[in-house]
Amino acid sequence: MNVPCLLPLVALAGLALAPRAKADFLYDIQSTWTNLHVRFDLPSFEQDVVDQTTFDIATDNLGPVIHFGINGGSGVCDDFIVAAGPAPCWVASGSGWSAGGPSPSFAGPGTFTLSNEAATTTVTILDVSNVPEPSSCVLLSLMLVSGGLVLRHRRAAVAKGPGRH
Repeated sequence: MNVPCLLPLVALAGLALAPRAKADFLYDIQSTWTNLHVRFDLPSFEQDVVDQTTFDIATDNLGPVIHFGINGGSGVCDDFIVAAGPAPCWVASGSGWSAGGPSPSFAGPGTFTLSNEAATTTVTILDVSNVPEPSSCVLLSLMLVSGGLVLRHRRAAVAKGPGRH
């Protein structure tokens, strides 16, 4: 077997062994109650997120969000600062402020919206565990290009005919 034929196999093996994205679940919560917008990731799905402090986005009309909690089930939403009432609800706080509001129920990934006369809250939870790292895309590209080169080389050899080089 010649070396060009091995390139697609090596690239395919690398793709299978490529690292996956670190976060498994991406949470994005937006509420018109105080123009809240928080985005964070967790390694596993959680219906009751308590005292989240690491964010990709954490904004609110009241100021930057430092702590956030959300309960998408039937528990009480008093996660860490104020008793916001029965769940489902969210609670956010910053330097010198705290706020809470109603949340749609959720029990897994998806997009969930709750609207009432006071506000609209949308919770989006994405399962990103199967998203490959960018290096996997490079390996896939390498595999496709090398496969194309092998086919091109074989077609050129067939077109020249036997004994003609």
